[in-house]
Amino acid sequence: MVAASKLRRAQQQVIQARPYAIGMQEVLEHIMSHADVAGHPLLQARVPQRIELLVLSSNRGLCGSFNSSIIRATERYIADHQGQYEEILMSTIGRKVADHFRRKNWSLIDQFDTAWDDLRFEQAQDIATHLANRFQSGRLDGVFLVYNEFKSAIAQNVVLAQLLPIQPLDDWDNNPAVRVGELEAFSGDARAVAGLSTKAEINLPASWQVSPALSIETEGYEHRFEPSRAEVLDSLLPQHLAVQIWRAMLESTAAEHGARMSAMDAASTNAKELIEKITLQANRLRQAGITSELMEIVSGAEALR
Repeated sequence: MVAASKLRRAQQQVIQARPYAIGMQEVLEHIMSHADVAGHPLLQARVPQRIELLVLSSNRGLCGSFNSSIIRATERYIADHQGQYEEILMSTIGRKVADHFRRKNWSLIDQFDTAWDDLRFEQAQDIATHLANRFQSGRLDGVFLVYNEFKSAIAQNVVLAQLLPIQPLDDWDNNPAVRVGELEAFSGDARAVAGLSTKAEINLPASWQVSPALSIETEGYEHRFEPSRAEVLDSLLPQHLAVQIWRAMLESTAAEHGARMSAMDAASTNAKELIEKITLQANRLRQAGITSELMEIVSGAEALR
C-alpha cells in the first residue's frame, strides 16, 4: 500500500518530465545533425578508449528483480565490450548496485547514494557536472546511462543510453537533403537551415519546394545562434545532461515503486496461501489428535465393562 501511494506520485512526475526531456533531446540532435558544432567539448566524438557507466539502482531491496536485472544488464555489457575499450569505469546511484560491484573489487569513481534520500533536480545537476568535467578534461571518451525505465506497475525495461558525446539523428549522413528541406520548409529561410561543413551535392526530390538560394549554394548552412553559438551551447548542453539524468532518476524511482508493489503483492499472496495451507494442516493434525484421544477413551470404557 505504501509503494502504491508512492508510485502514483512518481508516475505523475515521470509523465510531466518526459515531454521536456524528449523535446530537448530532439533539439540537440537536430543541432548536431545540421550544424558544424564539433568544436564544443561536450560534442567531440573521440575514439572510445575510456568510458564510464552511470548505473542506477535502489538503496533498498524487497523489490523483486528490479536491482538484479540492472546488475545483469551491466555485467553483460561489460563482458561484451571488455576488449573493445581500454578501460570501463563506473559510477552508481543506489547502494544495491554499488555493494554488488564493490564485492567484485570494482573501483567506483563516484557513489551518489544520497540522491534517493532527497530527490531534487539539483542532485541531477551535480551529477551532470561531475560527468561533464571528466569528459571535457579528456579522462573519458564516452558516458553511458543504465537504468530501469518505467513501463507499468508490473513491467520495467532496462535501458542503456549514451549521454556523451551527444549523437546526431539517424540517416543524416545518408540523406542530408531530407533534413535540409525539412528545416527550410519549416523556417522559410534557406540560409538559416543546417548543412554540411564540407562540399556536398544535394539532390532534392521534385516534390520539395525550395528557395533559389538553396539550389545555388549547397554548403555552409547552419542554425542562427543568438547571442552566439558558444553561449547557447554552453548553456544548453549542461542543462540537457542534467535533464536526461533527472528523467532517468524519475523513471527509476517509479519503476522501483512499481516493482516493490508487485513484489509485496506477490509476497502477500504467497503468505496468505502458506497460512491457509499451514492452517489446514494444523486443523487436520488437531482433528487426528482428537480422534485418537476419543478412540482411547472409548477403548478404555469398553475395557472396564
